[in-house]
Amino acid sequence: MRLRLFHQLFIVIAGTVLLTAMAMAFILSFSLRNGFSEYLEAQDIQQLEEFAKAAANNVFANEPSKFKADGSVDINALITDMIRRGDVPNALKSANGSNGAGSIGSSTETLSPVSLRPQRGKTPPGGFAKRLMIFNAAGIQITGPPPPQGAISAKVLVQKIVVDGKIVAFAKLLPRRRVPGNVDANFLKSQYQNSALVILLLLFLAVVPAFLIARLGVNRLAELRHTANEIAQGNLTARVAVRGDDELSAMGLHINSMAESLSNLDDSRRRWLAEISHELRTPLTVLVGELDALKDGVRPVNVVAINSLSDEAQRLRRIVDDLHQLAVADMKGTLCEFETCDAVEIIRRLSNRFESKFRSAGLDLDVNCEGHSEMHVVWDSERIGQLLANILTNSLRYTTAPGRTLISLTSTPSKVSIQIDDSAPTVSSENIGRLFQPLFRAEQSRDRASGGSGLGLSVSEAIVNSHRGSISVAKSVLGGLCVTVILPQDARNR
Repeated sequence: MRLRLFHQLFIVIAGTVLLTAMAMAFILSFSLRNGFSEYLEAQDIQQLEEFAKAAANNVFANEPSKFKADGSVDINALITDMIRRGDVPNALKSANGSNGAGSIGSSTETLSPVSLRPQRGKTPPGGFAKRLMIFNAAGIQITGPPPPQGAISAKVLVQKIVVDGKIVAFAKLLPRRRVPGNVDANFLKSQYQNSALVILLLLFLAVVPAFLIARLGVNRLAELRHTANEIAQGNLTARVAVRGDDELSAMGLHINSMAESLSNLDDSRRRWLAEISHELRTPLTVLVGELDALKDGVRPVNVVAINSLSDEAQRLRRIVDDLHQLAVADMKGTLCEFETCDAVEIIRRLSNRFESKFRSAGLDLDVNCEGHSEMHVVWDSERIGQLLANILTNSLRYTTAPGRTLISLTSTPSKVSIQIDDSAPTVSSENIGRLFQPLFRAEQSRDRASGGSGLGLSVSEAIVNSHRGSISVAKSVLGGLCVTVILPQDARNR
């Protein structure tokens, strides 16, 4: 069965928390067990040292009568005498559960003289007194439980009893026996239980937020998925409700931006189709009307009629050529053939071509090359000539006579700038940024009646892009528009 993302997130988060809790429980259990064992061992060492010191000071040094004729020692009499003197070690107090002598005398912790009969299968008792063995200087046991056999013997603690610099006896302490129900085991058990409760509480406190976080993340992803699906189905008005500034919110912003771009593209496509159909319909309507007039005999067939038909056909051809060039530029870029040419020669040749047309329209066409007689560049001279011709054609069509158009050529070590300024009228600030849109016209001052297709600047922009340059439009100091084209001196792709 395929798990949903919510389940996957929850399992990952909860599983990570559970593994962490189990690892913490293991480490805590190991630490408690070993740490407590080390604590008990250190306690035994301290108690054995206290006993050896007290025994040396209070019994062996001052009461040799406590030794029996057979060499053994009466441990009960020894401890009772230590209590009477007020110097009983903490080991015996804690072992017998009392600070008083009477308690010692009646305690089950009291010891009898040593019995050396083997007691196999038994482990050392847990109390201090029951685990205490005393050996004389010759190493003969004089009291206490039988010495252990096997591995337990390696764990026996040994402490010398020294009187006047001489070793008079050895005190040995057997390791603690782990018996069910004793204080040590109960302590560890209670610690384990408390640790388990803490771990369960931590697990609960972690699983609940994990569930909420996973659910919240999945809900937000579901919203992104729903919006993306709506956009894919064609609902370009769908938007993601962006909350916060995390990665999912950033993704929502990208989806909204994508939807906005798709909506603009769809609007442009619809407008593009409407504008193209309108642009093609106008000359076609004129052609059909004139042909019908010629066919019906309303208009005589002569040179004037033929020239009129030719003009409309040329206009159709220009529109179709421009549309084709834009389509090719969108698909794979404008095809250019780069060669070494002279930028000054391109400008002067173009000026000579348009000079008579500008003069006939009552306009002055000036060229300023800043004293350059030649400027070698690597361009497609035919495409650059087409680019500049489109700009000059617009200036010629839309500049009011008397007026002026100025072409300026400047250069840097790596760039060439061509600037074309014309006089009034200009374009409003809100429309300047739209001049490169295909088929766009600022209707108030640059209308369709002047004969343009509205594609010239779009074609020019495609040519500039193919040369790895830039083109921009701004208001001119002469009162009209200023078109600035910046091209690299070597426009070949590298």
